[in-house]
Amino acid sequence: MFFNPRTLILGGVSLLFAAGAVASDCDDGPWAPVSMTGADTGAPWCDTMWKQGPVIAGVEAWANNERLKAIRFTFSDGTVGPMHGREDGDKHGAISWHPADDKIVQATTWGDGRGRRVGRVVIKTAGGKVLDVGKDTDGQAQYDHVVGNAGIMMGAFGHAGYDIDLLGFNFLRGEIKKITVGDVKFDQSAEDLNSQKKGLKPQSLDYQHVTNGLTTTITKELSGERSYTQSKTWTSSTMISFGFKYTIEVSGEILDIGAKASTELSFGVQQTETYTSQYEETNKFAWKFSTPVGPGEEAFCRSFAWEGEFNGKYQSTVTIELEDGFKIQYPEIGEMKQVHWSEKTDECQKTDFNDGIPKIPSSKRAISFVA
Repeated sequence: MFFNPRTLILGGVSLLFAAGAVASDCDDGPWAPVSMTGADTGAPWCDTMWKQGPVIAGVEAWANNERLKAIRFTFSDGTVGPMHGREDGDKHGAISWHPADDKIVQATTWGDGRGRRVGRVVIKTAGGKVLDVGKDTDGQAQYDHVVGNAGIMMGAFGHAGYDIDLLGFNFLRGEIKKITVGDVKFDQSAEDLNSQKKGLKPQSLDYQHVTNGLTTTITKELSGERSYTQSKTWTSSTMISFGFKYTIEVSGEILDIGAKASTELSFGVQQTETYTSQYEETNKFAWKFSTPVGPGEEAFCRSFAWEGEFNGKYQSTVTIELEDGFKIQYPEIGEMKQVHWSEKTDECQKTDFNDGIPKIPSSKRAISFVA
């Protein structure tokens, strides 16, 4: 049996779901036209996290030769929903996909042929993944659910006892126009991080010590190169659920490692930024410099740079705006990781450095005596 949302969602199901806040979340949302298959017997259930951000990213189902026995959903943040029905029957299937990269193109259900239960379910994604679990439905009417242009399953609902009595889906009703992440505030402040120099450390690129035992002046030269990588990665449920095919704007107190001076780093705050899945850039430090060393004199030379590393959590408010103007808003905790380097410093002096900047621990390379 296939129910039209005009006659059922606005009637009996709303009353059944009204007792619980979670159940009521499946009633009213930014859904494509909703339909369902089965009968309104058994206990009502609703699986959705659309007010918190995660979307459905996996379905597992069990059946026998007569009907769908059980179903369970997994969300994009890894949350596994409860089992509906009873895990039984010799037919079983599971499907999982990444909503940020793949979308649902088909969701079809059949009844059990008696108007009492759900008989079969088929879900297909654009990437070719298929869930097909249930009885032989040859000769039965099939019911195709409207998956919307975005193909994002925001929730599922139904009734269940020992079997799946009724099953329906909540698909996002339109394409996403824009995602904004506002009111960003990190757990740590730039002032505290700078006072502790947390994550900011000097890295030795080269260090050499030479003693001139000759009666003439010599020239000590240092040269070399080293690769380094700068990166910045944002991680949150929104990124996992919707990906970076949409422009994601972020605003608030955004921590960032930048140059205090050309050769030193510090934490600062910027107000706006555009999310990218991951910024990564590889460059090279290259150094070549020399110093004269007089008879009987010593020279201590080094090349070094500051590396800044940050891994911190932030709180924010996410707003997802659809093409029709509807907005979904929810609080979210995310994480940002950043690695940044300063410019290098090249220097020589007649006495050893004692400022705590590390030296390359290689005695053969670091110390030499010219005689």
